[in-house]
Amino acid sequence: MQHLTRRQFLQHSTVGSSLVCSVRAEWRDLLAAESQNTAARYDLLIKGGRVIDPSQGLSSERDIAVSGGKIARAGINIVETEARQVLNARGKIVTPGLIDIHVHVYDGGAPLGIPADPNCIAKGVTTVVDAGSSGAHNFPGLRKYVQYVL
Repeated sequence: MQHLTRRQFLQHSTVGSSLVCSVRAEWRDLLAAESQNTAARYDLLIKGGRVIDPSQGLSSERDIAVSGGKIARAGINIVETEARQVLNARGKIVTPGLIDIHVHVYDGGAPLGIPADPNCIAKGVTTVVDAGSSGAHNFPGLRKYVQYVL
């Protein structure tokens, strides 16, 4: 199986800036498979997940249709044939990308550092604030290997 960089993972799993489905490895394979329906109205349909979005006061089972990297429609029972790809999210939570404001992700540069990809992005966390893994003695390495802007 091909390993994705953090940037590639975000490009494929982020739906605009408002929705990220915490995608398991087996889901990634489903998303990569191109469907037969090329005249579809939507690129992706996330079907039947519990959509939780506090900014919209939403916490219910919904379908999310995505077109051109943006949410095109949120509703109940969106027809599967309208989408090129369908992701079955039943029993899963679909939510905007989460923010963790206290992590130590300078893996290999600090004793408490953990790898960011398996511990953050793979669990739905799209933004983190490192809480002190770097200091004057190792800051150049942090800038070189960890910090970047998408």
